[in-house]
Amino acid sequence: METKTNRRNFIVGASCSLCGSVILPSCSTVPLTNRKQLNAFDSNAPIIILGGGTLGLPEIYGNEDSLNKDTERQYERFLSRAKAQNILLDNTDESRKIEEIGKEIYTSLDTYYLNKREENPVGTFNWKFALVESETVNAWCMPGGKIAFYTGILPVCENDDGIAAVMGHEIAHAFARHTVEKLTQYSMMQMAAIGLSNTKTGTKLLNQTYKNLKGQRASVFGDLIKFGIFLPYSRKMESEADYLGMGFMNLAGFNIKECSKLWERMGKKNFNILPEFMKSHPTPDNRSKKFLEWESEIVDKFTRV
Repeated sequence: METKTNRRNFIVGASCSLCGSVILPSCSTVPLTNRKQLNAFDSNAPIIILGGGTLGLPEIYGNEDSLNKDTERQYERFLSRAKAQNILLDNTDESRKIEEIGKEIYTSLDTYYLNKREENPVGTFNWKFALVESETVNAWCMPGGKIAFYTGILPVCENDDGIAAVMGHEIAHAFARHTVEKLTQYSMMQMAAIGLSNTKTGTKLLNQTYKNLKGQRASVFGDLIKFGIFLPYSRKMESEADYLGMGFMNLAGFNIKECSKLWERMGKKNFNILPEFMKSHPTPDNRSKKFLEWESEIVDKFTRV
């Protein structure tokens, strides 16, 4: 019994220490947008994901380098599985196009910072690009610059500028450390839940449920976190990636007017079923409008290199 108590007190104490080390220092700042973000690594704190490791043990990332190495291993496993299934497109016209556009954008970012005589925040990233055969209309980026496109998104892109709009967005996610920010938030919420479970009032909150719009019982605490923190911040990050990605496109000489047109086409894919407050991304219509609002600012701020 004493061992369990000591273990519980240790976890609660570690939770408080981690949250304090991350929250109390000033937040990190995203380069070029100056948005404040939570980033445990910039506060010299690890990111701990309970139950995220082997056999349910905590997954601990001591710094960004350890996270990037882990995600690179995951990326290589993803590519190996895709290759085994004969859906990894390698050395085709389309796959070469994806790589070329990705390289044009990240090298223009190198030139941008070189011209400013400043250090590129992602200058050490080992960028990789892949194209996978799938009807899925999507692309994604892992920390450290590991990007994958699905062929299903290419007809929506329509042209090189459309591909560059998606590519710029994905590169921007890596540039702004959005995955690190999400992992930091998730880790802190896990620690907060552990802290709450150590009090009667907190335990009552954690166990409280309500009937949601689907008529299902849902956690009050879980949905407060989901709809009050995770989803709003996710939409904010997506919008930031849109803005930065548009800027990176312009640096590389692509036509940024295609961004708004791309999301008009995306809107016709009927992705906008749920109201925006229940989604991790802004609606296609709102994204298209924001691109139009940003055009003149982007041209002034991200001059072609």
